Amino acid sequence: MRRRVRWGMIGSGGVFTRHTVVEGLLAANHAELVAVCDVGNELERAVRSEHFIRSVGSIDELLRVGIDAVLVASEDSVRAEHVERAVRSGKHVLCEESPGHDPAQTRRIIGLCHKNGVLLGSAFFLRFLPFGETLLPFVGLLCCF
Repeated sequence: MRRRVRWGMIGSGGVFTRHTVVEGLLAANHAELVAVCDVGNELERAVRSEHFIRSVGSIDELLRVGIDAVLVASEDSVRAEHVERAVRSGKHVLCEESPGHDPAQTRRIIGLCHKNGVLLGSAFFLRFLPFGETLLPFVGLLCCF
């Protein structure tokens, strides 16, 4: 049997309200949601409680609980900092949206990932929703799905 990837989550308000990522991780045979770090809302606390997900008080604590990877779903103003902290601690990162504020910062984060031997992924799932497909011709983007 393959080893399960142990996930931590930073900033989870929107992810918990959409009922997608958490339920997906909980149902996956190859993944385990170990802990979440966020100052959450009632829905988030209820989901944590229902699924017995550990809540930690700081990012440093989250990075020490024996996780392999981090889902960074924090707000734009702090996302790059959270990604960098996870990468520097040797954790693989899946980032909601872009990890950096601009291309230069994103390139620097990618370089940091290479230096630390970790993987970085970005989850732009909204582009797959119907309104995303409707907008593509208007913004002139060429996307390969």
